[in-house]
Amino acid sequence: MDRNTIMKGTFILTLSNILLRLLGFVYRVLLSRSIGSEGMGVLQLVMPVIFTSLALISAGIPIAVSRLVAKKRAKGDYNGERRILLTSLELIISLSLFVCLLLILNIDYITYDLIKEPRAYGPLLALYPAIIMMSVSAVFKGYFYGVKNFYPPALSELVEEIITIVLALYFLEKAKHLEVSAQVTVVALAIVLGELSSLLLLSHSYYRYRTTIPLSRNRTGSSSLITDILRISGPVTLIRLVYSLSTSIGSILIPQRLVKSGLTHSQAMSLLGILNGMVIPLMFIPFTFGSPLTVVIIPNLSEDLAHNNWKRIRSKISKAIFMTTVAVLPFGAVMTALAHPIGLLLYNQEGVGSILELMAYFSAVNALNHTLSGVLNGLGKQNKSATFSIVGETIELTSIYFLVAHPGLRIYGYIIGFFFSSLVVLLMQFVAVCKTAKISIDWAEWFLKPMLASLLTISLSKLAYIWLINGTTSPATSLSLSALVGILTYMLILYITGTFSIIRDLVLSARSV
Repeated sequence: MDRNTIMKGTFILTLSNILLRLLGFVYRVLLSRSIGSEGMGVLQLVMPVIFTSLALISAGIPIAVSRLVAKKRAKGDYNGERRILLTSLELIISLSLFVCLLLILNIDYITYDLIKEPRAYGPLLALYPAIIMMSVSAVFKGYFYGVKNFYPPALSELVEEIITIVLALYFLEKAKHLEVSAQVTVVALAIVLGELSSLLLLSHSYYRYRTTIPLSRNRTGSSSLITDILRISGPVTLIRLVYSLSTSIGSILIPQRLVKSGLTHSQAMSLLGILNGMVIPLMFIPFTFGSPLTVVIIPNLSEDLAHNNWKRIRSKISKAIFMTTVAVLPFGAVMTALAHPIGLLLYNQEGVGSILELMAYFSAVNALNHTLSGVLNGLGKQNKSATFSIVGETIELTSIYFLVAHPGLRIYGYIIGFFFSSLVVLLMQFVAVCKTAKISIDWAEWFLKPMLASLLTISLSKLAYIWLINGTTSPATSLSLSALVGILTYMLILYITGTFSIIRDLVLSARSV
């Protein structure tokens, strides 16, 4: 792939990612206000079942399609790339139909014995068709990535998100007098219709695109293609499946262990809704601004590794770590300082602020873990990255089981496990990256200066909010101005410490990365 294509594709996907995250965030805020924390809790039990099923079916196949199609395109074997798409579609449809049939036959067991939430029955049944649609859409996206046509996937995701949001809010307005189960079910129906629109757009884009592809005489057998697809997709599927299973088990365990601690089932579901439906999405906001900065730096590590160019590798890793911490820390700091007004203004929930205040600053740790995982994958150390993730998930699940059930800890037991697992994974990945690349650690620029700036951001943002709200400024205005004070404080400290000049040099040199 030429450098201009890389930059163009990165820009399209980055812009799409930012828009999707912003739309998703607004949607979650509106959704939480419509169905409440308990409704969000029911939804948080339903979605992991769907995502685990998707991980089993299609986690690795789109990646395999992308790689195999790119290889065929490079050789000019256009019939071969068509055959890959058709074979993958046949495989994915067969698998998804089989899994959906299993889910339907076992829906009573999943609802009443596994997740132990009768109100999930309707939403689960409504969502099962989405598994087939999402799987087929993922194959089409893999194909378009393979031929370096980034527009259809990006457009389909935006259309899907917009249609889901509009329909969900419309349906909920009509169903606002109904019970929680019915409200979550209409949200599930909106998700299915959004996925259907995405699939229709992707299939239409493919049938338009294929008319521009020349014919070739090369032929490839379906049996060998299936073998190639499964060989590439197998390891990726295993890693994604472990992660999805861990997330699902965590979502199931949290309310059960909260009930064990002495809470009612309704209170436990509300806490799950606040944690997974409100706080965690806020935690991922910094990724919107941190991830795009490293996307341009990391993709070519494998190429540099093939040429044994360790000087360029070390330079890219250093830039990736630096840009992640600098971009993510101010948002974590502002959310830490203004957690309580954020929770009240966005969700009208008292419980959001106390949890967010403890967890927000650690969003930088998660973002750095994401970057280091990408670096390890780029260096061919994906097995290590997967092992570290499994260790972290094991620590988190163990904490949920033992600590959340303690009456004196409850949801704070989860937060303890979250802190500990994040730090352990960060330490393991950081040591692995430094050993592999033999990189020199720039403690001051990577960590100390941004952390100093972020700590001052917390203090001044909080003081600004207290001063403004006591001066009878409206909560929304006080929150906005306090956040602005925090961000400006952060930028000022970076300027004083000379960090801005480093950022400027990185931006100017981005084209040569």
